[in-house]
Amino acid sequence: MITKISEYITESNLDIRHFLNMTPFEFDQSENGWRSLENENDIFFIIDLYLKKHPNNELSNIMFFHQGQSYAVNNDYKNAIINMEKSLENNDKDWNSYVILTIYFLKQNFKLFIDNYKKLYKNISFDNNKKIINNMKQNFNLSYIDVYSM
Repeated sequence: MITKISEYITESNLDIRHFLNMTPFEFDQSENGWRSLENENDIFFIIDLYLKKHPNNELSNIMFFHQGQSYAVNNDYKNAIINMEKSLENNDKDWNSYVILTIYFLKQNFKLFIDNYKKLYKNISFDNNKKIINNMKQNFNLSYIDVYSM
């Protein structure tokens, strides 16, 4: 098991400088950013490092969500929720509606999810986010990775 950052860097073959020197937009949205990584541990590691180096950047809220997704994919819903809650700071009704419903799913609180679904779902404009929320609603008993991957 890797216990130190230096061990991880040695074993992962990640070009850390490449990622850490990117602008927040490049890091989060470009094809050369964190999305170019395939290994879930690499994704978690590089987002974590980036947020430590650039803690209050203009996209940190969405990066906290992606960090939460990394936890959720590994069924660590407690830490997923903590990180996703950090992404709510941007006061964006569309985004917050998606995140709140995702958090209710991770909490496995079907009542809260359903009670808020009608009110919040209409605020979500991005089709892929709508699809994921509908997958959650229709498959509440499945894991996050299962409903996200449908």
